Amino acid sequence: MGRAIPTDMSNLPNVTVIFVGEETSAFLPLWLMTHPNCCSVLHFSPSNNKSVFSSSSAAKSLKKRFYLVEKLKDADKVGLVVGSLGVHGYREGIDRIRRLCKQAGKRVYVFSVGKVNVPKLSNFASDIDVFILLSCPYGVLLNSKEYYRPVLSMFEAEVALNPAHPWHANQPWTSQFCDFLNAPIGERTGDEVDVSLITGRIRALKSADDLDEVGEKAVYFDQRSWTGVGRHSPKDDTLLRSDIIQGRGGTASAYTTELAMEKDP
Repeated sequence: MGRAIPTDMSNLPNVTVIFVGEETSAFLPLWLMTHPNCCSVLHFSPSNNKSVFSSSSAAKSLKKRFYLVEKLKDADKVGLVVGSLGVHGYREGIDRIRRLCKQAGKRVYVFSVGKVNVPKLSNFASDIDVFILLSCPYGVLLNSKEYYRPVLSMFEAEVALNPAHPWHANQPWTSQFCDFLNAPIGERTGDEVDVSLITGRIRALKSADDLDEVGEKAVYFDQRSWTGVGRHSPKDDTLLRSDIIQGRGGTASAYTTELAMEKDP
């Protein structure tokens, strides 16, 4: 994350971090999760010249990330959200997630939505089980409880989908997907047995052969109850311009026609 650290940093126990910056800084929580052996923080704020000593909450945060890993393992339909096309290596990141999802027997759909927020992802919440956010290190959502579906980072996706990348909640975490972009991808064997830590049920291990790629996206969107503006049946081709009438105007709480009726005696 653009910082120089000692090579033996991960071997040092009970490290205390002296952080100079504002309380709203996005860097500190990412640093503490990347280095879980940093157990306490001395925080100095230059704006008010005050210092606060506190314990790190990284252990609790990492447990939440591990929960997201399990949610992805249970999912069938995955949405890969590209937060920015300016992120270095985003094309390679998309290709890697597609390979991992195909190997795991999961369907993946790619969305480019710009800045991520709750309303944008809510449009796809009924069709997607979990979202994977491809973003810069500071774009990772550390708290996605407001979203209708879990939002994972690229690291959690790598852990959930790549058998060659085991991880536990007490191990280092990273928000930089370029760190493992070229890492080897393990092969899944048919005799593997996996139990969901959320539901307690045995997961059915799917393979790429279980996915029908012929017209997959066309079938998926055809099954939706509403597929967007412009969809019509052949009989609608005879619709004349004279048949089009003006709809109601205003807001749902007060249409213009309703206001006019209230004014009439």
